[in-house]
Amino acid sequence: MNTNILSHYHPDERGFVEKMVDWLERTALQHQLRRTDFLDPRQAQIVQALVRRYPSLQMKLDGGYPQAERQRAIIAPDYMDIEGQDMGIRLLVVDSSDAKIAELDHGDYLGSMLGLGLKREKNW
Repeated sequence: MNTNILSHYHPDERGFVEKMVDWLERTALQHQLRRTDFLDPRQAQIVQALVRRYPSLQMKLDGGYPQAERQRAIIAPDYMDIEGQDMGIRLLVVDSSDAKIAELDHGDYLGSMLGLGLKREKNW
């Protein structure tokens, strides 16, 4: 890997950058479509910047709804149609018709799911 790329990133981000560069290089060489885990906004920005360094690749971000903060990326060779690709995102529906459940908020649900061992960066 070109160490010059790493000099543009904070030391805490360098492991992620190295992983993404490896992914991008393998995607370009193997002509494969890849989906990332859920990315936070900074990670998505990093991946977008890195993809621009590979003219033979393209990417699409989607979090399941337009204002989603955390999003997955599809990275693929530029000749593949990625617009119709499944992002691998599934919805979890909670019935809040019970008055006690209706009092719960986002943090209650998220905390309970994380307590079950689900990872927020993974495709559940």
